[in-house]
Amino acid sequence: MSDKLRSVNTRFWNDPFVEDLTPSEKLLFLYLLTNPQANLLGIYEITIKRICYDTGLTKETVTNGLKRFETSRKAYFINCNYMILPNWLKNQRLNRNMKVAVSKEFNSLPNELKNNILRNGYNTVSNDSESFEMVMECLDKYEIEIEDEIEDEDEGKKIEFSLFWDLYHSITALKKTDNDATLKYWKKLSLKDQQKAIDNIHPYFDSLNDKKYCKKARTYLADKNFNDEFIAAKPARKEGYDPHYGTEDEGWGVKIEEPARD
Repeated sequence: MSDKLRSVNTRFWNDPFVEDLTPSEKLLFLYLLTNPQANLLGIYEITIKRICYDTGLTKETVTNGLKRFETSRKAYFINCNYMILPNWLKNQRLNRNMKVAVSKEFNSLPNELKNNILRNGYNTVSNDSESFEMVMECLDKYEIEIEDEIEDEDEGKKIEFSLFWDLYHSITALKKTDNDATLKYWKKLSLKDQQKAIDNIHPYFDSLNDKKYCKKARTYLADKNFNDEFIAAKPARKEGYDPHYGTEDEGWGVKIEEPARD
């Protein structure tokens, strides 16, 4: 396991809960926050044996200390192998990568443990569900923040307007007009819609039975025609072919021969 940096704010020692602990309980609580098994989620796997070995405390001291922490809603030792620190997440300042890591940590937990947390711990601990709700509130908050940050990043990754502008007029052969107005509509599109607008220029143009009705680039964006379902325009019927037998392009058209005259 790689080394991890865990910093503890000096206010830790001024917390009324910490001030009221015995020296052994202070060591135990500090250990729960900083031990090598601790992670960004504040829910990790550990055993009483490991805690005793690392701290030098007796099994009885550790067991009694954990019971006190549970009563105070500061830590829950679940199924004799998982530690839950319900206040951990709310006291962290995490960047986007850390928030993603927190979500991954939660998703990697055993299903039974996740379900107990999602049900607010009713089947897990004797205490009420307030602490577990706090964990879920933080996880939900991070999920929303990550989505917002991704959207902000997309804003900075939008496609150059000139790429759409030049391609649209190259395909449609229309004159380049209303540049500024078209640019305003372009900037309002998300990255996904900008890519779609480019990808569907050809399908849109090919779907027109009469090319003279092709819209200007500005109107194409304003009406969001790139979201339409496109059906290729029917080819013009060629003289001498019976439509009941297909078209020449389909390879099975039947040419109607004029009857021979005497």
